[in-house]
Amino acid sequence: MQIKPVGRLGIFLLSTLGWLIPGQSLAIKLKKAEPIVCQDEQQLKVTKRLIETNGDAVVVGGSCTVVITNSKIIAGGFGVRAIGQGDVVIRNSVIEGGKNAVMVGGTGDVYAKRSVLRGGVRKEGNGNFYDKGDNQITAQAPRRGRVERKPPGDLKRVGPFVCRGTKNIRISNCLIRAKENAITVTKGCSLTIDRCWLFAGQNAVETQSDGVVKIRRSYIEGRRAAVVIRGKGDVRAKGSTFNGRVQKRGKGNFQDEGGNIAAK
Repeated sequence: MQIKPVGRLGIFLLSTLGWLIPGQSLAIKLKKAEPIVCQDEQQLKVTKRLIETNGDAVVVGGSCTVVITNSKIIAGGFGVRAIGQGDVVIRNSVIEGGKNAVMVGGTGDVYAKRSVLRGGVRKEGNGNFYDKGDNQITAQAPRRGRVERKPPGDLKRVGPFVCRGTKNIRISNCLIRAKENAITVTKGCSLTIDRCWLFAGQNAVETQSDGVVKIRRSYIEGRRAAVVIRGKGDVRAKGSTFNGRVQKRGKGNFQDEGGNIAAK
């Protein structure tokens, strides 16, 4: 592994100014490396590395700071697990995680620019995730397979739904078929979708709010996208099937809480 010191000034410049040089293609030759555990006050730079593991690929604890550039990380657990006080910068890299691409569990921050994060971002600590632009962040369900699209017969059919205002709403046992969006969440609304089947000509669920959207035991299908996150609020899914893309366009994140299926 290539290890180079990076000071706090370097972290500040990368996170504040961004990268001025266009990202290189990952068609470059990568050197295989073992999973990384960084702790104490280490400062590591990981460049042009390929890390593949069934567990967590990069674990950052203590006051360690890590910069990952032009690398590919594939993990059965977390791609990057930040549980300390130090910061992590990801640039022009591909991070895939069976649990999540990135987990922010400490007080340090994670910055990403011009990277692909497959598996979403989970925030459990006091640190934050900063999308510095030109990233592709998608949810990657833990397993893939063929699913039954036919909705249960006891569901109540309703029309497209728009959740507005600072309120908490729960919809359950519903069937929505829409030519455009099936559900749109905006203006601070928080919504729980439980045991619903959504079929949309555009986006099945589109969030434009800072409220949280919870999806439970549901089937979500969108011709354009299953889920689009345009606001600051997170989408948290558990035990559901997504037939279509999950797109992150705002500051909110998609959190895979387990038992989800990405339909073929």
